[in-house]
Amino acid sequence: MRSVRTEAFKFIEAPKPELYDLRADSGELQNKYEPWNEEVQKARKMLVASSPPTLGHASPAAVPASTIDELHALGYLGPADAGSATNAPEPSMLPDPKDKIEEQNLLHAALTAVAGEEPNKARAALEKLLLMDEKPATALTQLGHLEFSAGNYKEAAEYFRRAREFRPDDAGIALDYARALKMNHDPNGARNVLQAAWAMRMRRRTNWSPPLCCSRKMLKQEPASPKYCLPRRSLRM
Repeated sequence: MRSVRTEAFKFIEAPKPELYDLRADSGELQNKYEPWNEEVQKARKMLVASSPPTLGHASPAAVPASTIDELHALGYLGPADAGSATNAPEPSMLPDPKDKIEEQNLLHAALTAVAGEEPNKARAALEKLLLMDEKPATALTQLGHLEFSAGNYKEAAEYFRRAREFRPDDAGIALDYARALKMNHDPNGARNVLQAAWAMRMRRRTNWSPPLCCSRKMLKQEPASPKYCLPRRSLRM
């Protein structure tokens, strides 16, 4: 999300763009945005002109990877955002960051609490986020991790199961779910989850990164391991 401000107008480039006539509406209460508006066209040209060329190297002010992950999790960023262009087609199908500020703050607070080893604080933020998000896969997954770390494998499995309903093709969630099931003394259920994940991958015939590992060794590790591997022949556990 970027903006341009002059003495007369303020333009905000976002999935829901905004244009305000500052002389007549100093409180910015009436959005005058229209894609063909002359001021909008001028502002977008200014934004494009002010964008530095991308050379494949992160700038000193680059957004941290953790923040990028949070934005992806909330749906702010998609595959088409690699260049962060300001001349996206009308209308944008991405959610507007302004509409999800509270959700972003809750997710950030939860992840900060997890890093600070404050599980109760993290759980409270995630449970509140769960009530606000229409597709709460991220909140469910993080709650699953908290329960798994606490040894509550039955609760963890249920959170991962629900998260998988929203992201059935997510390899990490499938592996987390399988591990939680195995730790809850349900190896057959774990095997079924991994077989289903493998079958989905084969149907879609896509390059899956990271791939999925259902080996006995990997299933004993904690959730969210960054490296996975897919078995080629056997799903024995």
